[in-house]
Amino acid sequence: MSQSATTTPTTTPCLEIAVYDVHTSALDEFPAQQVAVHDALRAVPGFIASERLQGLSTPTLFADYITWASRESAEAAAAQMAVMPVAAGFMASIRTMRTFAHLPVQPSTSGEGGL
Repeated sequence: MSQSATTTPTTTPCLEIAVYDVHTSALDEFPAQQVAVHDALRAVPGFIASERLQGLSTPTLFADYITWASRESAEAAAAQMAVMPVAAGFMASIRTMRTFAHLPVQPSTSGEGGL
């Protein structure tokens, strides 16, 4: 009996990208909230690495890039974050979610580095 593609776990790393605007009133405390959430996510199974970004010309613009071991671990972490006490203030500070996506990390075939 074969498994369907929807139930077969993947081993391809997955990049979680979240780009969002925060409320101006939350700007002073938000970077610390962002750090606390990233620190909590480090303990979630499948976590590989994360980057926190803030807009230079638009200080209310933030982004999170988190690499997970698989799509399944990324989706499980997103579900866990919904109930993490440390995430409550973080989530309340977000005014607009511009982008939230899970994307498979594609291996480079050219052998050339990025950027």
